[in-house]
Amino acid sequence: MNNFCGNCGCKLQSDARFCPECGQKIELPEMEIPKSQSTMKMEISKSQNTMKIRNERKKTKDRKTKCKKHYSKKAIALTTCFAVLCVSAGAYTASIQDGDPLAVENITAAVRNTIGKKNLDKLIEIYNKVDKSYIACVASYLPEYDSISEISSSNIANIYSDAFEYFYTEKAPFGDGNIAEDNDWDDCNDRMIINDDQLKKKNGNEWIFKKTALDQFNKVTGIKFDKNNLDSSFIEDNGKEYVVNFDGDISNSTHCKAISCIIDESSQELIVNLVKSEEDGEAKKEHAIIVPANNSYGYKIKQIKNGHVRKKQSVDVLKKIAMRDAYQKIDVAEALKNYNAEGTHGKKDLEKIAVAGTRYVEQIYGLDSRSVAEKIEIERNKFDEFCEYIGLDKKQREIELDTDLVYLDFDNYKVEADKINARTYTEPSVLRTEVKNKQVIIRFLENELGDEGESCNYKKISVIIVPAENIWGYSIKAISTEKWDDKYAKDISKLDQKAHAKDNAAEKEYTADNNDDSYDFSDDNYTEEDVRIRTQKEIASMWYKKICEIKEKVEKKYPDKKELIKKYVKKYCKDEKQMFKGTPSYNELLNDIASMRRECYFLIGNCLMSDNFEELEKYL
Repeated sequence: MNNFCGNCGCKLQSDARFCPECGQKIELPEMEIPKSQSTMKMEISKSQNTMKIRNERKKTKDRKTKCKKHYSKKAIALTTCFAVLCVSAGAYTASIQDGDPLAVENITAAVRNTIGKKNLDKLIEIYNKVDKSYIACVASYLPEYDSISEISSSNIANIYSDAFEYFYTEKAPFGDGNIAEDNDWDDCNDRMIINDDQLKKKNGNEWIFKKTALDQFNKVTGIKFDKNNLDSSFIEDNGKEYVVNFDGDISNSTHCKAISCIIDESSQELIVNLVKSEEDGEAKKEHAIIVPANNSYGYKIKQIKNGHVRKKQSVDVLKKIAMRDAYQKIDVAEALKNYNAEGTHGKKDLEKIAVAGTRYVEQIYGLDSRSVAEKIEIERNKFDEFCEYIGLDKKQREIELDTDLVYLDFDNYKVEADKINARTYTEPSVLRTEVKNKQVIIRFLENELGDEGESCNYKKISVIIVPAENIWGYSIKAISTEKWDDKYAKDISKLDQKAHAKDNAAEKEYTADNNDDSYDFSDDNYTEEDVRIRTQKEIASMWYKKICEIKEKVEKKYPDKKELIKKYVKKYCKDEKQMFKGTPSYNELLNDIASMRRECYFLIGNCLMSDNFEELEKYL
């Protein structure tokens, strides 16, 4: 009896179980399957497997003229993937029962997983590149659209004009005479799509920008604009540069914030959830769809659509992206200290949640208002959004609270301003992410500093996140904070105490000189800034020596990894020669010190306090 494959039409032998063309499982009547064959097992070695593939290819070549020509291209792809998997598996040993669908399902699942992992890795790479703040900035100029071609040339010309004017309003000297002094300067900062290095020179009202001034905006949006359509009264594109003559004021009426970024595995896209608000208008929810692109950034905005997208990220995705917004999570951890979303929350817990929620809203949206009574007031729906972020279900967040610190009912939400403002200065370092029991754990080490900058509280913090269907793709399930007081913390504490003593001595030095009438501060070689810089150089040297000490301890623990450790320290830790090159400013030195502190914590937390050396290798 002649049989044909129902998928591709290839003629089959009477005892065929799989199509040699497309790999489709062949369904035969039960009586045609001998019992002895249905339980027979085969072991396929590498050489046997390779020979089998070659034989199948030969048989396929002989049968080509007998097969139907309209077979599916997808079937060919599956056969190819099957062959590649068999060869690459090496000494693959299979126990296949004839007629058992599990065998084919396992093979096709392996094919899907291989392809899916490649695409997911690409999406993760783009996820790490995407600047959410810049996406929000760009989106503030754009309407909703399905294709960038929907935006007219005249609208693009207006966008370019606004971009240059916002740059001018932000960068022009105050009281220049060209800008009204009551302009809201800070409001223009979140719409800056032109980088500072794009300004070539300025002469009064005429500013000249590089030809590349709008390149990033054009590439990220996919806009291809003909300069002949730039019908502007004050912008000239001469082919080499933009010559802009500013002649008026501009005020910002639109604000746009990026709330979250989600990886959509099914569509192979990224979703950036946005909130756009007009002056004296309600906030509007939008989302930007980000796709891979062949440009210098690796991505572009495909569409801007109405509403927020809610997705549930997988644990595998969460492990890879959890580090991206780690510092947002530690802000919450610092406010809540210890927290379990599934626990029972008393009045004090709810006060902490209210404070943490206000800080979240301040960070994401900015504050709605400050009343005369010095209470910070935010919208209740924004508090509910935060509660969803920390995994507090609807029943638990349907709460009313009236204390000296917090007033919260179903419509109003106010928190004492002093409590929000009295933040403790911290020095956190993100160590790693771990997966346990289908949960992702983010580990931190942190030093909490007092009001005067003295070190006072070394902590180990863990934040557990779990998949959840919301605008982040996850929620915080639990937070734990414990004291960090081992030998490594005590060693760092000694350094912090010495650094604090140097700061105090420097402050006394320039304070005493200020009070000394006989001292002439017209001497430019000795100013308060000089004393501060000299002190921070001394502290920076102390921290660099500490990194070198820690490096030696790590090398001793991992003697076979010495070269990798040296490479890591050289890559991420400036030496004194680099730090003191030229004339570093006070703030630059502070940043260098903070960076060295984080690297010390990172090396201690992953290599000395635990055996997670692979975390270091990830960054090489």
